Amino acid sequence: MTAIKRVSVLQAITDFAQRTDDPAAKDVLLLLRLAKQVERSINTFKGHKLKALKITVDGSTYALPDDAYNILKIFPGDLTDNIANYWADLFDVGINYETIYELDFIWSSLDELQWIDPKLFDIINEEIVFPTAFNDQDFTLFYNCLELDDMGYMIVNESHIEAISAYFKLFFVERSNYKYFKRDRMTRGNDIAYEDRLRKQYHIARANAKSADLSITPMDQKEIDGIY
Repeated sequence: MTAIKRVSVLQAITDFAQRTDDPAAKDVLLLLRLAKQVERSINTFKGHKLKALKITVDGSTYALPDDAYNILKIFPGDLTDNIANYWADLFDVGINYETIYELDFIWSSLDELQWIDPKLFDIINEEIVFPTAFNDQDFTLFYNCLELDDMGYMIVNESHIEAISAYFKLFFVERSNYKYFKRDRMTRGNDIAYEDRLRKQYHIARANAKSADLSITPMDQKEIDGIY
């Protein structure tokens, strides 16, 4: 199995804050929001644990749980006791019966499990917006959860840290016009070339992070989720 190292974004935040005099760099909530944007742009969600949570919906909206990072599916009813089946159904690995090289394989297809198609709900202002109103209807949210360290900082795959750090610098350089940076001061004539170089560094780091995530196999993810 692939060794997946998970680390806090605290070090990336601390390192960046030491490189600039921009007061906004001390805004931890802003930096955490930027880090989350990078995580979403990497868009693999591999390494983030899966979680099943029962909710009761009265109306057409429901506030997202605090640790909800990426909603995968919404099942009607309380199905929290069978997370292993959710995992199998999510990645469509189930088949009923098949003979391969004279060997018989039997799988549970889980066809009886229905869910709300992601196209039929939306996430707006940290709320799930359903296509219709419900009256105390139970659902099971199946989602990637956001892990935090002991100090409340987001935990990510170690391979993502370089992309997060690169985006911090690109974001603040674009916004501050370089005036707060202690190093890498550029003349106005070179600003565009410098900014383009930072943007290229960020895109390369993000591509490397995606590539590293591709090495995470379904069995690795099951180990992360505690499903064997």
